[in-house]
Amino acid sequence: MRLIDTLFQIVTRRADARPVAIVRMLVGLAAIGFALEAWVNIARSEFKRRPDTWIVAVRPGLVRTDSAKKSLEYDKELYPRVNALRQAFDSVGVDPDLGGLRIWKALPPQPDRALISFDGSIDEKPTI
Repeated sequence: MRLIDTLFQIVTRRADARPVAIVRMLVGLAAIGFALEAWVNIARSEFKRRPDTWIVAVRPGLVRTDSAKKSLEYDKELYPRVNALRQAFDSVGVDPDLGGLRIWKALPPQPDRALISFDGSIDEKPTI
């Protein structure tokens, strides 16, 4: 929640920040805060009921979805990394089925592991 408070302070201090933009940001940040709180409550109750429950974050890397393909059309001025994304899309990106298989293959995680990452950089080819 400190991150949300910090973002709020940064945006509200800007002289050119419009009230509508600030309200939209606050609504979004509030939704994120409520979602995180709900997730933590659910995780806590699962751990109490079933101590063998594991929770792990997964970074699937570049997955060739329709929305990712649409992002290839972004303007370089607004999204400077779009050229690297365009180059990596076919060579580094994986289709959703392969991405899913890689995740299932990595589960369950090791007892001391909280992150499974296929992310790396879009400048390097991930290992399977």
